[in-house]
Order: sequence, then structure tokens, then C-alpha cells
Amino acid sequence: MPQTRINEWLARMPQQGPWWASVVLSVLIAIELARAAVTLWGAGPVQPLLPPPHAGNRPTQNPGIDVAPSVNKASKLATGKSCCD
Repeated sequence: MPQTRINEWLARMPQQGPWWASVVLSVLIAIELARAAVTLWGAGPVQPLLPPPHAGNRPTQNPGIDVAPSVNKASKLATGKSCCD
């Protein structure tokens, strides 16, 4: 008995396949629309843009890195000399 019902259902599947595919796609689209609506509703009010800071408020410039000792060690290693003399 269950085998005949399964066979009947499988026989109808090619006829109802496009309908089921459209139902699944409709559900997925509805879920995405709901997510977009929740995102838009959850957004707060638009904040006005702040004016740029004045030139006097800039932080002082970092002096940088002294790479000379590293370059000297690398050149000593390349020439075969000891790096830690």
C-alpha cells in the first residue's frame, strides 16, 4: 500500500515540479523582503555630517622609524660578516 502511494506521488511530481519550485522561490523572496524591511525599520535617524576638524587640532606627526641599524645588519649578513659585532 505505501509503495503504491509513493509511486503515485512520484508519477505526479513532473507535473507539479514547476509549481513547487515557484512556491520555494516565492518563500525565499518573501524572507529576503522581510529581512530588508527589518533592516530599514531598525535604522536610526540620519546623523548630520560633522565639519572637518580645524588644522590646529591635528595630532603631531610621528617622527618615523630609524631603519639604518637594520639595513647595516642586513648588509653585514649579505657580505658574510657577523651581524652582532
